[in-house]
Amino acid sequence: MKLLKVEVVIVISIGLSWATVHEVQMVNFEFVPSELTIQEGDTVKWINVSSTYHTSTSGSNCSPDGIWNSGFLAPGAEFLLPFDTSGTFLYFCIPHCGLGMIGTVTVIPSSNPGDINGDGIVNILDVQYLANYLYYSGPPPDPISRADMNSDGVVNDLDLVALSKLIFQG
Repeated sequence: MKLLKVEVVIVISIGLSWATVHEVQMVNFEFVPSELTIQEGDTVKWINVSSTYHTSTSGSNCSPDGIWNSGFLAPGAEFLLPFDTSGTFLYFCIPHCGLGMIGTVTVIPSSNPGDINGDGIVNILDVQYLANYLYYSGPPPDPISRADMNSDGVVNDLDLVALSKLIFQG
């Protein structure tokens, strides 16, 4: 009697969020880190770890520009702000700006979707890289946003299909 070996492969698509949350602590009378570079779509979370009230207020020379203002944050409080536009954003703490409590967030444009392996070319090797990542525990694209072909904020089978269509159908 001959036995037939049957392998069943179940593929579970797990969506992975690619936006990153970056933390800035309000420590005594400074922002730590005071300079931060992030990608479009990322979020900055300011956390007051001091024993006094602070703000995160956009602007320069201690003058608000109206883009954002956290209001006064009590010790232990947090303020989250997503950045969807590239550029350089200066900010300060209203009551402590005169003490030098200032910071900068630099937002760079997102990477080229489709160039999954980061070699500057979108081709079949990108499909292979993404399939390896999704199904065989291969390394993730760096940054993961390169693989979000349909811009829904997750990387899954739908992105592999969209990438394949881009390459084979143009």
